[in-house]
Amino acid sequence: MAAPAAPDAITRDDRLMAAKALGYRSIEDATDYRNSSKQDREFADMCEWFSLHRMRHQAPRVPAAARWRHKKRGTEYEVVAVGELQMSSNMLVDGSSVVIYRGDDDRHWVRCEDEFHDGRFEKVETT
Repeated sequence: MAAPAAPDAITRDDRLMAAKALGYRSIEDATDYRNSSKQDREFADMCEWFSLHRMRHQAPRVPAAARWRHKKRGTEYEVVAVGELQMSSNMLVDGSSVVIYRGDDDRHWVRCEDEFHDGRFEKVETT
C-alpha cells in the first residue's frame, strides 16, 4: 500500500472531488460539524486517495515494448501501451492510468497501473 499523502499535498481540487464522490454538494457540506467521525474519516480517506491518484499520474509511465514477468506464474508479457480508463466504478475513475500488455499467446490484458506496479510483476532485462 502507498504511503499516506502529506496533508499539505492534498489540494482543494482533491477535497472537492472527494466530497462529490461521497455525495456531498461541496467541501463545506463534507466537513460540516454535524457529520459523524465515520463520515469525517471517509472524507479524509477519499481526499488522500484523490491526492495519491493525482501524484501517481505525474510519475513516469511504464515504457511500451518493455518485457515483464509475472512473479507467481512465471509468464512473460510485453507492455503494448499505457492508456487511460474511460469509465467510473467504485475507486476507478475516468482518467485512471492502465497498462495494456500482451502474453506470448497473443492475448491482451489490461490492468490499472497501480496494480501493475504492486509487486506482482518484475521487469525482464533484455540483452
